[in-house]
Amino acid sequence: MNPKNAHGFPAIVFSRVKLWSDTGEEAEFFMGGAPESYEDIEDHEDCIDFKEFLEQTPGTNMEGITAFVTTFSEGDGEGQPADQEDIYRIYAAVADVDLDTITGWTWISENQFTFDYDAGELLSQDMGGIE
Repeated sequence: MNPKNAHGFPAIVFSRVKLWSDTGEEAEFFMGGAPESYEDIEDHEDCIDFKEFLEQTPGTNMEGITAFVTTFSEGDGEGQPADQEDIYRIYAAVADVDLDTITGWTWISENQFTFDYDAGELLSQDMGGIE
């Protein structure tokens, strides 16, 4: 995998996010940046995998969803969040090899947080507050 900065581009920052809920659902995906809260993941416009995870159990509450985030950078220079093209490239890279064997990525940090998700509340917000 060739670092994007091989030709003077800024470094990219991205994270592997692992989610699991108290109801047994699990998901793992990559996203640009370094999320530190539910809002960081939810507000990310390209985070389709997160939305699919939340839709796995419509009509039920998933309480105690845990997110374990490992953040990496690729390249040199000042980091910027990876864009969707970068994320597609990252998925392609990890499809062919074990994540631990990829070179060119620098581990930045790990963090973990827990949040509750109420599907009924989201539905009511989407419908203008009508339940």
